[in-house]
Amino acid sequence: SAEPCRAVAMVGGCRRGVVVLAAAILAAVNCGGIPTAGDAGTRTAGGVGSSVWDGGVTEPATSPGTGSTLRGATEALEEGTAAFEGGCYVDCVESPSCTDRLLVHTVTVKWENMSVGLCKGECARLGYRLAGVEAGYGCFCGNSNASKVVAAPESECCGVCSGNESEFCGERFRIWVMDTAQCTPSPRPTGCNAPTAAVDPRDIRNGTIMLTAGYLDQPYCDILGTGRWICSITYDDAHEGGSGEHIVAFWSDDVGKTWSTPVSVEPAPINTELDNAYSMTIVAPRMGASGADRTYVIYNMNTDNITKFPDGTSLGRADMLGNFVMRYSDDGGETWSNTRYTVPNPVKPIDKGNEWGGNRTIMWTVDQTKVRDGVVYFGFTKIGKYLLGPPEELWVLSSANLLTATDASAITWTLLPDADHGISLPAAQYGKFNFEEAHVVPMVGAGAPGFYIEGRTTTGYLIASETADGTGKSGWTPSHAAQYSDPQVWGPSSHLTPLSASSTPFGGPAAGLKNPRGPTTIKRFDIAGNGRYLLLYYNSHAQSYLSRNPYWLACGVEVAPSSSSTPDQDRISSDNTTIVSGSPPTILWSQPEIIIYDATERDDRPGYPDFIEHVYPDGTAAVFITETQKDTARLHRIPDQLLKGLWAQEADSGKMPPGAALNVSANDAGSRVPTPAFPALDGTATALPGVGGVGVSMGLVIQGLNSSDLSKLAIFSTADAQGVGMTLSVGSGSSPNVGLTLRVADGATAFNMSTDKACSAALATAGPHFFGAVLDGGPNIATMMVDGVLCDGSGEVDTGWAWFPPLAASLRGEKTMSIAAPVPNSPFKVHSASWWTRMLTTSELVGLYRHLTPTSRQET
Repeated sequence: SAEPCRAVAMVGGCRRGVVVLAAAILAAVNCGGIPTAGDAGTRTAGGVGSSVWDGGVTEPATSPGTGSTLRGATEALEEGTAAFEGGCYVDCVESPSCTDRLLVHTVTVKWENMSVGLCKGECARLGYRLAGVEAGYGCFCGNSNASKVVAAPESECCGVCSGNESEFCGERFRIWVMDTAQCTPSPRPTGCNAPTAAVDPRDIRNGTIMLTAGYLDQPYCDILGTGRWICSITYDDAHEGGSGEHIVAFWSDDVGKTWSTPVSVEPAPINTELDNAYSMTIVAPRMGASGADRTYVIYNMNTDNITKFPDGTSLGRADMLGNFVMRYSDDGGETWSNTRYTVPNPVKPIDKGNEWGGNRTIMWTVDQTKVRDGVVYFGFTKIGKYLLGPPEELWVLSSANLLTATDASAITWTLLPDADHGISLPAAQYGKFNFEEAHVVPMVGAGAPGFYIEGRTTTGYLIASETADGTGKSGWTPSHAAQYSDPQVWGPSSHLTPLSASSTPFGGPAAGLKNPRGPTTIKRFDIAGNGRYLLLYYNSHAQSYLSRNPYWLACGVEVAPSSSSTPDQDRISSDNTTIVSGSPPTILWSQPEIIIYDATERDDRPGYPDFIEHVYPDGTAAVFITETQKDTARLHRIPDQLLKGLWAQEADSGKMPPGAALNVSANDAGSRVPTPAFPALDGTATALPGVGGVGVSMGLVIQGLNSSDLSKLAIFSTADAQGVGMTLSVGSGSSPNVGLTLRVADGATAFNMSTDKACSAALATAGPHFFGAVLDGGPNIATMMVDGVLCDGSGEVDTGWAWFPPLAASLRGEKTMSIAAPVPNSPFKVHSASWWTRMLTTSELVGLYRHLTPTSRQET
């Protein structure tokens, strides 16, 4: 079939550059390249250097500063740049964050529609000489200039196109470049087998598409007695905060495989005239007409159509003030009640301090509804200054009769806590930092049936509070950082202790869960998790909206306070960093796993997720995640093996992960041993059999790093004369206790990563210590672990993990690796070391630590 080409002007028999838009479109039409309605729809907010298609309509796009003319093929090469033509190339050669793309213009279309012809058509329309497809769904345009050009074998561009399974569209960090002037079918990469899709379930684009639009947020779902999954979501054809923002419902009758057309919850034209957004669902079993399940959707609505501040200044966006309201459906979401019901939100001092003096309330919710003993709860945020200005407070609304009322107008609500102020940051931070997006869970398993609430902040930490009061009216603790369970202690939940209470360098104020100003979610799982919790968060100390990729998953266990006064049993202290005896029950969190990532668009921001626990007829349960990065809602099933490891992490006494490629003991110190055949980590091998995917992992037990004469000592090395291979060395600097540095190089690219402050300090203490590292070839993320704790930046840098660039060649280096010998007059010693030619999960690393380290403590 004909493919799109670029219109050109012929001058003296030579093809040259810029043509007007009309000619470019005409040429593309003549070559069959203009998409028709339904072919491509997309994000509507393209940044600099982006073009955007909305729906199926192709609209002219002009280049910045060129009026109606488009960039041409004769654009001059910049000094020091290299020319290239069609073929397979390495993309993002020098920057893991892809600031040096080979083709500079990003084309954004619905990713599931991508094909060779679609990409060439858009680049031709824009007047570019070259088009490139990458990672199966990406499309980029440009001309023959780039700062660094590295060719790749054509067999590395064999990823299947997301919109045409018979075509190849590059691979991760491998771009298949084509000449847009060719009207004949483009050459296909040689050496490609039949197209096969990547299967890493953690890759965001391997999720099932639920819905696409200009803007989507909060795909929250419930399950009806019929088995239907019913969901609500904030929808807009344009962008976040747009004037047409409204709530729609949609559903799946086949466990998420296919999804219905969305239905507006509010009737037209009010649905797009009055902003309504940020919803959640709750099912009242058999409370609908004729005994059907009744589904309520609760959401924000600007019912008074407030668009200006009291002084007449425009709000800009008006979707976070007004009232909470709800409608219901008795037919599985297909139609909605004629009446809209208001959910009361009593005015508090924080409201009276806003721009309207409390006559209007500023608030929003990103929580999901939770139920305990027939009472419904959800958390939300009261905001002091519009739009999102501090102070902010977390509150809870509860209804004791929503699940039993046949008359929706009779439903009652109670605001919690019963106080003038909600849960807030400590006084020193109140009004200075944001504290928002409340998620509340009623606890049931440990001691008193209290509550746990958490929210995101601009402090870089996930902040939490608890109460033992089963009504939630009082007794809330001062807010504090959410807490990990100390991996050095395992066994029954009654004996688990917070990491912040540890006497090791991991203890203290920096030990809490790190999270940027990004959405989290928490839910209890009674069947799949036997009463445990799951938490999605970002494991980053960034204090802004950035750093929302990847998503991390942790398992939580309810822990009751102990009457013991021993250090191991301390709970939340006066400085809000640990937990003291006599405090309410709390939730302690496991070391986390990467669960959703976007390795190609690393600035992508998956978020506003929900969990779905689906129980199959045989009684087995699976857990799914819904999420959206603001224009595509997706569904992801959590791999069973990964979930099993998280559920068991707090009680696992440890074991050796299977499949080690090499094991060495203290007897091998000072010798050379065979180097395993480490795989290339070029971002193209993403298949995960179970959870043990492509990667390189290691676990060592070492001691004596507090010696002053170990600077730059190579603990092990496979590096050859050209530096190819891996080396783990003691860091160098002004202090002897500067931790470990891992260097990985393939001859073209090198990557270095060092332990953070807390991990380095822990390694420098006396006694043997566990060090683990994983180079995960799915997302191309490197993690480090010391004594069962993932390095997380220690509150001083954003992360303790890092993206690494594609490592396309062998990482093996020398055929034998050196193992460091004992150092004279030094306690330094390598007790044992093991390597795997696959990624180990975090739970496997924790188990390996407990298996190998004799100083780990088990509580029974």
